[in-house]
Amino acid sequence: MKTVKILSEVTFSEAAKRFFNFPMMNDTRMPFWIHGDGKSTFSEVLYDGVPIEIGKPIIVQIAYFEQAFLVGKLGIGSLFSLGTFPVELATGKIIDWNLAPADVD
Repeated sequence: MKTVKILSEVTFSEAAKRFFNFPMMNDTRMPFWIHGDGKSTFSEVLYDGVPIEIGKPIIVQIAYFEQAFLVGKLGIGSLFSLGTFPVELATGKIIDWNLAPADVD
């Protein structure tokens, strides 16, 4: 399955405290879906050394598995959700698209 890597601005909500310890300082796997959609795919928020805190927007790379239901629906400026589908723990916006392929185990 093809992996796509994007650069995004992400903000984690208070609800994320129930699932993760903050500040987050490691790669974190969670479902990714188009904001308001009903289908999700596997993703990984790739930690780059800057602590991720609740309520503070941060620029992160996200790798996700490309699925047919996402093709043609995402691009720069697209809004998305992260969480434990369908519970939204973070919202984001794509700011750069189609970065080098990601190595996701």
